[in-house]
Amino acid sequence: MVEVTIGGTDYVLQRYSLKRLRRVAPEIDRLRALNREMLAKLEAASTPEARAELLGELTLASSLDQLADYLRVVAAGIPDKTPSDAELTAQADGLEDAISMEEARGLNATFLAILQEAGLAAKPGESQPGSMSEPQGQSPGP
Repeated sequence: MVEVTIGGTDYVLQRYSLKRLRRVAPEIDRLRALNREMLAKLEAASTPEARAELLGELTLASSLDQLADYLRVVAAGIPDKTPSDAELTAQADGLEDAISMEEARGLNATFLAILQEAGLAAKPGESQPGSMSEPQGQSPGP
């Protein structure tokens, strides 16, 4: 099980069933695409200065949109039952109100742990043919 602290509250996320994953599949797809794109750009940047410039191009608005997607994925795992779309939105909104920017820094790791628990990414040290795991390395998270 994945654990996360938001707003000083500890959450133990429930198992991500197919229904839970379907509720947040668009957010998962967006986050994975953004991570792949950023990692590719970082790997292509030939100097530390070029990498710093690339990271400096990130906007607050895009970072906050990414954070909102992370929180919606986390929110899908909080209740005991699979939430409706309205319940999921309300839960994610509540997390947005509660989260600190310090807590937000760890959401990329939480997201990867959720994918690993759901079987959508290989766990560290595992080789999973056909896995949709993200490359390990520098995280472009919020």
